[in-house]
Amino acid sequence: MIDWEKLKPYENAKWKSFEELCYQIAQRQFNNLVEFTPVDDSGGGDGVEFYLTLPNGDEWGWQAKFYYPNPRLNVSGRKNSIKKSLEKSIKVHPNLKKWFLCIPSNFTPPE
Repeated sequence: MIDWEKLKPYENAKWKSFEELCYQIAQRQFNNLVEFTPVDDSGGGDGVEFYLTLPNGDEWGWQAKFYYPNPRLNVSGRKNSIKKSLEKSIKVHPNLKKWFLCIPSNFTPPE
């Protein structure tokens, strides 16, 4: 089990560290497919933190949400935020075939 308390800030933010961790894990798992494209989300992003484009043009995208120390989705509209990210990624990436959500916990049955 990962102790998220020990996650060191990246560029002064733990959520950026979490995004970077997700990016590194995805790269290691899928690096034989193609290059990953990181997304600069300083202007609102496009529903994914990064994505890869397969040779056939299909895209797979990753969205990271670092909800810590309380990871539950019923806090502060988090569930809605995730839905909006998915909707935006579908609009911006019409070839998106897989969308991965990275969070620092498991979902509960109601989530």
